[in-house]
Amino acid sequence: NGQTVKVNDYWNLSSSPADVTITEITDKIIPTITASVRIDNMGTSNSDFYYLYCIVNSENNLCGGNDDVDSGSGTVYINAGSFINLSLTLDEVPTAGTYWFKVKARALAETNWAAATQKFIA
Repeated sequence: NGQTVKVNDYWNLSSSPADVTITEITDKIIPTITASVRIDNMGTSNSDFYYLYCIVNSENNLCGGNDDVDSGSGTVYINAGSFINLSLTLDEVPTAGTYWFKVKARALAETNWAAATQKFIA
């Protein structure tokens, strides 16, 4: 009838992006290597986070495949805006030398990974 009707829609984006930090390599004596890692839930939703960690002998080597020195994975639940500190241990480093400890994490509902790398001498 010649009137304009405007409709408003409101929505809230809910997500759980991760942030990952390797705070230090606490044990560098072979064959067991341990790293202190912090995973932050930077989002607005509580979530389970999947994390993958490895030791490789080249900075360009990614976790996964058949060329890791050693690797592991796990899941942890983190509330929105909170974080968790983990002590991650790998125990199959065969010889002394220069290595890279790598960690990546993402919320189960997310597709993007957050990652951190730290070089160390075993």
